[in-house]
Amino acid sequence: MSEEIMRRICGGNPGCMTVVAKLLGSPNGETRVAKLEELGYKRSLVWLIYKDLLGHDLEKMGTLLDNNQLADEIERRVEEDEGFARLWRYHVKEDV
Repeated sequence: MSEEIMRRICGGNPGCMTVVAKLLGSPNGETRVAKLEELGYKRSLVWLIYKDLLGHDLEKMGTLLDNNQLADEIERRVEEDEGFARLWRYHVKEDV
């Protein structure tokens, strides 16, 4: 199951693979990864969220996913930080 999830969500993106593997190893890991997929976050977007939005804080990522707040946090950051907004728009186009 994990291998299929990795292929589907990560598409070979090494950053995404790192984050998804860490999430799968965390409490509620499969649920958290399923939530990423449900939200449409995959490939480079997952790495961007982990690295640039959350500063490599897997625990915060897990909490936001558990509480259905990740999309709100991304939206807030896009509105407040033009640098992050540019990165987000670029990666959204790349991952479509």
